[in-house]
Formats: sequence, C-alpha cells, structure tokens
Amino acid sequence: IAFGSQQGHIESVECLRDGEKTKFYNKEELITIKIVSEVDETVKNPKMLFILQDTKKYNIYGIRSDETIQWEFSENNRKKATMYFQFKASLVPGEYSVTLALQDYKSANITTLIERQTHAVDFVIVSKGLEEIYGVVDLKATCSNSIVNKQEA
Repeated sequence: IAFGSQQGHIESVECLRDGEKTKFYNKEELITIKIVSEVDETVKNPKMLFILQDTKKYNIYGIRSDETIQWEFSENNRKKATMYFQFKASLVPGEYSVTLALQDYKSANITTLIERQTHAVDFVIVSKGLEEIYGVVDLKATCSNSIVNKQEA
C-alpha cells in the first residue's frame, strides 16, 4: 500500500542476500533492503524512515537515514538516492514486513511526509535447527546462578 505526493516517490524496494533478490533468510543472516528514491528540488533535506514490523503490525525496530546518504541530481533535475538498510536477522522464524516513509526532514519536531509505503517489502525468517526463541527478537540473554558483568553479553 503506497501513497505519496508530487514532491517525490520511492521507486523500488528489494530484499537482498549477497546481492541477489530473495524473500527467505535463515536466523542470523545479514538482511539487506535496497531502496531507490527520487525527490524534486523543493525537498531540502530528504530522509527515509525504515520500520520493521511483525505480522501483527507491531513495530520491532525503526531507524531514519542520516546525512551520509548522497542524493545525486538525475537527468530530470530531481535528486535520486539508492540506500541500503542492513541488519542481522536476530528474529524468531516467521513473516516480517518493512514500512518506509520518505520525508522532508525540517527539524527533530517537524517533518513533511512525501511518500509512505506499508508492506513495501516482506520477508520470511526460516528455522534452521532446534533453537527455540520464546519472543520476537533473540536478545542473546542468558540465565545462570550468578551475575555476569560482560559488556558483550
């Protein structure tokens, strides 16, 4: 589902593994979401909001692109960017979707929505092995008889 404005749009969204399109990942694999967007000259500070959701539409994670994203002028005098959101699939087996929002970021409190796509891309985490997770995210938590003070835990 998508809606947007004349100011810009999300051209394409793909799930990748090692540069190849896929919808299926094993737990702990690197998931890459490739997004191509375009905006016109009125958009001064374009940003992409990325929201990972489960099948019940609960937000699991969200992040906004930053200033490191390079927007290049295309042949029709519009700015275009290809960006990659990457994360390790520390998720319980099941279906997930990504909602995207292309925004003109004016300040921490003011953004203008240019386009929003719910279910912009869907993917599946498949089970590999007998490990069980009793939640949505694998936090790598431990249970022991003593307190562990490791930063990497």
